[in-house]
Amino acid sequence: MRREWVVVGKGPSGLLSASLLLSAGYDVTIVAHGQGSFPLWSGTLDFYSVDQQLRPVAHPGDHRDLLSRYLSYDQWLSGWDTWRQILASIGVETQVDAMGANLLSPTVTGVLYPRYVVPGWQYACPVPEPVTVVSWHGIVDLDLESWAARYQLSSGLEAEIRYRPAPPSWSPRWTALHWAGFFDTEVGMAWLEHDLDEAAVGTNAQYPLLLPQVIGIRGTEKILNRLSLALGRTVKEIPLVAPALGGIRIQERWQRFLVRQGVRLLTGEVILVNNDGVKLADGRMLAGRTVLATGGVLGGGLRVNWDHTVVNTATGEAVLWSGNPEDLPVLSIGGDSSSYDVVGRSSGNWNGDVHGGAGQTLASVLKWWYSLQQEVSLAK
Repeated sequence: MRREWVVVGKGPSGLLSASLLLSAGYDVTIVAHGQGSFPLWSGTLDFYSVDQQLRPVAHPGDHRDLLSRYLSYDQWLSGWDTWRQILASIGVETQVDAMGANLLSPTVTGVLYPRYVVPGWQYACPVPEPVTVVSWHGIVDLDLESWAARYQLSSGLEAEIRYRPAPPSWSPRWTALHWAGFFDTEVGMAWLEHDLDEAAVGTNAQYPLLLPQVIGIRGTEKILNRLSLALGRTVKEIPLVAPALGGIRIQERWQRFLVRQGVRLLTGEVILVNNDGVKLADGRMLAGRTVLATGGVLGGGLRVNWDHTVVNTATGEAVLWSGNPEDLPVLSIGGDSSSYDVVGRSSGNWNGDVHGGAGQTLASVLKWWYSLQQEVSLAK
């Protein structure tokens, strides 16, 4: 078994694959041409949270027949523990219901949706409850009245709203990242604490206080804990439309952790995969066994199916080379199917709207990982 691995892609599947390989002592290089799908993801994961009729599923085991298409039920449960442990190692605490049921967490539109794992900064509850939502002038990614109306419709409970003026340093050019950078400063934190103290006047202190997901990038948990202590109530975030700061936070922390552990993180476009490794468009060769984690969620990558066919997600066309020099592909696959392994949310014709969304990220990586462990065991 080769000790060198090349992971193509730096979205959730790519970084999870790299972490598992690293934990087993392999030499790992990550190469990616794009950003990965983190900016489209708030950080929550579903565990088959709806059935084929889109009805909520309360417990992960309620549809074991469908889950077993990918992993055994015990492997799923072990996989969620592995996922949370990896996130904890990079400094991201997660919430999960003690009884193993899905938590409820609002979507970007305010609809409560069942999630199995939720980052500690994001609001989640085992049962619906009244909430107070605060937003500031200039947060264009949150229609507060529409959000509150949808929350009330899906929960049957009150969603009180409070509008607040923007901070003195605010500019119309501010994006969600500008807001987050401001709150990461001591000046921003002091302004936020004072402003929320005023905003909370007259509200029910037993209701959680929910804020747009812009409360810092590196210091989010510290800020929210400080606010909760100062206000004497739970203070959490609700997700906004992309770019999603929840996913960006996770990606930044995860990449820094992997680099500190000796993983090489390179930028480059892969044009050839074979038994020796990969070739990049700039001529560099990276030696090692390859795992393709190129889900193409951002529209410019590759969808790799379980049968090892590869499709350009932008055009829907196959990218395997036909042999015609005039018909060069985005990616050329050389050698047999052992040249590369396959992971990713969009592999295997997974329907994210029905089959639990980002849960396929975990499922595909674990399926590959357990298979690899069995291969190593047989080779001994």
